[in-house]
Amino acid sequence: MRLRVVERDLARRLRRRGYSYGQIMKVVSAGKGTLNGWLKDIELTRLQRERILARARDASQRGSQKGAWQNRKKSLARIRKIVRKARLEVPERIDDPLFLTGIALFWAEGTKKARCFIFTNSDPNAIRTMIKWLTKSVGIPRRKIFASLYVHHVYAGKEVEKYWRKATGLPACQFWRPVVKATPHTVRKNPSYLGCCRLVVSSSEIFWRLKGWQEGLLSYLKTRAPVVQS
Repeated sequence: MRLRVVERDLARRLRRRGYSYGQIMKVVSAGKGTLNGWLKDIELTRLQRERILARARDASQRGSQKGAWQNRKKSLARIRKIVRKARLEVPERIDDPLFLTGIALFWAEGTKKARCFIFTNSDPNAIRTMIKWLTKSVGIPRRKIFASLYVHHVYAGKEVEKYWRKATGLPACQFWRPVVKATPHTVRKNPSYLGCCRLVVSSSEIFWRLKGWQEGLLSYLKTRAPVVQS
């Protein structure tokens, strides 16, 4: 009983100095409910309350930063694993023309900054080839491939959307709203112009697989480059 009184008195002294419940519990063997009974009559000054809140915010920020760093480390490890695995696949798939064609097309026309798959082209054959590559070589279901059209306003219209739906074989529900670009022209000077089609797959994994395939292909070509004799 004597020990309990000593702990209560210590807790009250610490509270009067502006200690938080969490800090007191590190010193005194008492739960929050017990502390509440011991300390409920003690009024803290405004400055003490502000200090407790500031410490809580700092601790929360440190916890958030630590959590973010841990998540980043896990993300980087996952990315390295995806890239390494993709690199190792290249020698096994080097004789697959569709596999190589898709990598080359993305290398030339794909978006490199967005951490997902984005490929834009005005050639329907290139677009069809990439859809085939995505489904056959990468294993992406067609329902996860989305498209958007980019067209100058003098050429915009239902016939353009209809053309690209037929060219891609994708249903209307997988086409996003067209992006109509401004132009000073008011007359259609090129009747065959039908804008550009952009294919999108919202997956970061395919982006990093492409990076690994590109690195693997470069490495493969370097090791098998013909020796030029003088």
